[in-house]
Amino acid sequence: VTVNIFKVDLAESSSPVELCDRLRALGLHVDILINNAGFGKQRRFERTDIENNSEMVQINIGAMVALTRLLPPHMLRRGRGGVINLSSTAAFQPLPFFALYSASKIFILYFSEALWGEYNHRGVNILAVCPGHTRTDFHKKAGVNLQRLSHVSSPECVVDAALDAFLKGYSIVVPGLVNHFLSLLQ
Repeated sequence: VTVNIFKVDLAESSSPVELCDRLRALGLHVDILINNAGFGKQRRFERTDIENNSEMVQINIGAMVALTRLLPPHMLRRGRGGVINLSSTAAFQPLPFFALYSASKIFILYFSEALWGEYNHRGVNILAVCPGHTRTDFHKKAGVNLQRLSHVSSPECVVDAALDAFLKGYSIVVPGLVNHFLSLLQ
């Protein structure tokens, strides 16, 4: 397997186009796009930083939308491929102290489900993955203490559920029984 690494800052609105230009210049085609970049911050909204909010919207939504617009046309021409967008169980409930983050995650969920309806019958699957708390650096950077949480998934469990759902052509997956149950409590 050949691996190509392209370093771009998705907080910059020009980065998705720059990345796609670099892929085209090398004659590379993306079969599956995984939009996993994103972050959140736990705090009262009136105490959030305006620049940080703009960066969160750009990374969580702007870059994901741009890459999903730029890369799938090639997949559609070939009649195969897909996009996996990382949403969250936060998409199912407005979260105080995570207002912008949870709003960005419901955007990702609805965007993905709408595109699934447009693309699935054309051979390109769009999947929204909605994990709950997962043992990653996200919590540390967001200011959340993992020790106080009762259910935390491993990244491997989330990936396994996502790939299984993607291969089955699902539009959404909520990994884990506890997370799935909580997502129904809207």
